[in-house]
Amino acid sequence: MRKSSLPVGVKTLMKYHEGGTLDLGNPVQRAAGQWNNLQQSLLIHSMLADFIIPNLYFSKVQKEGSTVLSVLDGLQRLSTVFHFCQDGFTLHPKTPDVVLDGVAYKIALKKFSELAEDVKSAILGYRFTSYQLEDCTDEEIEETFARLNSGTPLSKIQQARPVLGVSLAAFFNRLAAHDFFQKSLNLTIAQLRREDDFLILLTAAMLLEDLHYGDFKIKVTASAAECVRFAGEVRDDYAQEKMELLEGVVGYLDGAFGSREYKFLRKNNAPVVMYVAVDAMGCGVSAEDYGRCVEGFFEGGCTEGYNAASGSGNVKMVNVETRLRELAGYVRAQFPENFPEEGVANRDAAAESDGEEG
Repeated sequence: MRKSSLPVGVKTLMKYHEGGTLDLGNPVQRAAGQWNNLQQSLLIHSMLADFIIPNLYFSKVQKEGSTVLSVLDGLQRLSTVFHFCQDGFTLHPKTPDVVLDGVAYKIALKKFSELAEDVKSAILGYRFTSYQLEDCTDEEIEETFARLNSGTPLSKIQQARPVLGVSLAAFFNRLAAHDFFQKSLNLTIAQLRREDDFLILLTAAMLLEDLHYGDFKIKVTASAAECVRFAGEVRDDYAQEKMELLEGVVGYLDGAFGSREYKFLRKNNAPVVMYVAVDAMGCGVSAEDYGRCVEGFFEGGCTEGYNAASGSGNVKMVNVETRLRELAGYVRAQFPENFPEEGVANRDAAAESDGEEG
């Protein structure tokens, strides 16, 4: 691994990004948009007031024959600056004034286009100190990311990305970009900042690994911490057929739920909907029919068993398996001609029985 340092300006970075030379989607990174408005505003103020700002770190990689700078550390800073320069947000009311060349400027409650020309020029001309890493292995990239973020609190699910490894993390990132996760799930802004959409995807994959394939055993709860353990288990052992099945079911769910938000597709329901979709898809139920069926189940108040397993402790496997059986049973009842006698509910009941014996 080789390392070089150089200052790089905001205008240059924006040109790199627009031209595809700067990649903000390094798979080990947590998603952009983690900062609240005050944090974003104080970064802009720090640039103008000459406060110390942490360095940027890039890994130099080859993509389709071209050299690309992939952001290893600094995604929140860069995405914030780019977003602000595109009038993406208004500075927080408590943003302090700045002084440039002896002239004081009020910048609170202003978008980029509303700032004085000298202030805009100072932002666009700001130069970050950056480090570029070359000839890195995936292991070196993952270890560098871990060390750079050792003092930064990541959510449990954000910790799963580097544990998955670069290749598998990139695969899961591609799936999480589908409409089902970006448009159909009913998640709050706070949940999206914690990347609960990624958690839902990884939870569903973990349930499939446990209950469908039987290659991984969830201990007690289908929690975020257990997802991190799952990520470590499958890092170097996630078969192509499993990737194809997961990719297929995500595409199926895109067709089932389209591009609008559904109130019932909350954090505790969505992995169950994903899991049951595997059998529905495999047994020939169309995506549209599955979507209507699931909507009818939740809009109709679910079942007594499902509701009882949805309250406190809903991530415990005994409750997850109950919800799986209840939804699967409802779907099978709506499409009896599609399902064999042995289905999701029976398989999950057997898994629960095995767990009780253990």
